[in-house]
Amino acid sequence: LIQKIERNFEKIKKDLQSKIKRRDFERYSIIKEKYNGGVNVENEREFQKTYKKFYVMRFVTSEYITKYFNLLNTKKFNTQNQLGDLLNEMNGVLDSRGQNSMQFVFATKILHTTNSSLPIYDSFVSGFFRLEAVPNDVNLDIKYRIETRKRIYDELVKKSNSLLSKDKIKKYIKEIRIILDGADSISDAKMLDFIILSCEDGLNRNSK
Repeated sequence: LIQKIERNFEKIKKDLQSKIKRRDFERYSIIKEKYNGGVNVENEREFQKTYKKFYVMRFVTSEYITKYFNLLNTKKFNTQNQLGDLLNEMNGVLDSRGQNSMQFVFATKILHTTNSSLPIYDSFVSGFFRLEAVPNDVNLDIKYRIETRKRIYDELVKKSNSLLSKDKIKKYIKEIRIILDGADSISDAKMLDFIILSCEDGLNRNSK
């Protein structure tokens, strides 16, 4: 994994300095500043607008959005062990396709917003770490579905923390902080997330 980042690091740096990515850094910083500053995110429309744009919240209903920001506003889901409780809270809230998907990806974004040392799960991260795929299991038992997602997330936390402990990754993160204004307030976990997104997205574009 380190070699993968090392081979693409110059492209990653260039990508992270682009106007689009700088805007992403800016939006993320606004989200963290407002959330940590005690804004009532359940009612703050500007926060929600920025959050939904940054995290590309698609395929969700207004009911899901209301429930989502209600749970985010509680600030109580701040450890990886609470993922199961969070998913259980989302159980039964249908997505825009009428499915009880629970939106595992967005659930991990609540965990990360509340505790920025926790990683975010998405398809890029899953591909990078070669994680077990989230199954299409909307018709299966809820307990089984939650346990499956907990297992995947526990593996992500383990692999992410292991990578963050490596000296080369610390060096890369430090280098990116130097070239990006305002990145000092962004956690190492999120910096790694930005790096992985740039790495995987770049590889996907080059393979086409």
